[in-house]
Amino acid sequence: MYNDESVDNYFLRIDEIVNCMKNLGEEIKEVVVVEMVLRSLSPKFESKVSAIEEKENLQKITMSQLHGILTAYEMRKGGLLDRREAAFKASGKGDLYDSGHISEEEEESILASSISESLKH
Repeated sequence: MYNDESVDNYFLRIDEIVNCMKNLGEEIKEVVVVEMVLRSLSPKFESKVSAIEEKENLQKITMSQLHGILTAYEMRKGGLLDRREAAFKASGKGDLYDSGHISEEEEESILASSISESLKH
């Protein structure tokens, strides 16, 4: 991962590489890709990688779950996306945001519960 690259762009690159390898007949397990992604992240994710390795069972975590975890971390640390825009994408509850009757605390709560739900699956 490049130092100035967003999590979304990095995961797009990883998906392209994995798809090309699969098209060439390579059998790649998701757990191997997850481990490689964790090893290749930029230093700004070092603390989050350590937390994931300690807390999560790396045999069960999916790429989409890892993507969600790292995107949320990037947003909290002042990443490239606008927090409101990302919370809207993560929650899928457009009617709340369109009405303008939701506080920042409610947004964060919705985002956190969305991420929590995705980790359970």
